[in-house]
Amino acid sequence: MLAGSNAAPSQINYNGNQFLRLAQWGGGGRGWNGLMDDLRIWNRDLSSSEIVANMTGSLTGSEPNLVGYWRFDEGAGTNAFDLSPSN
Repeated sequence: MLAGSNAAPSQINYNGNQFLRLAQWGGGGRGWNGLMDDLRIWNRDLSSSEIVANMTGSLTGSEPNLVGYWRFDEGAGTNAFDLSPSN
C-alpha cells in the first residue's frame, strides 16, 4: 500500500556524498518509533497495481528501475545490505 509520495521539484542527482536517512526526523532530533521491513526505492513512480502486485513478495534485486532494496533479514548485526544493483 502506498504510504506517501513526494514529487521532487527537479531531478535528484546523487554525487556520492549524500546519505539516505530513514526513521529520523530532521537533522537528528526525534527518532521514529516503529518497525520497517523490506524497503524498496525506485527511480520512477509505480502504479497502484504494481504496488499491490509486488508488496507481499520478495524481489530478485535486478528489477528494472530498482535503485535500492533492503529486506532487513540479515538475522544478526546492525547493518542491512542493499540487494539492488546499486549496492
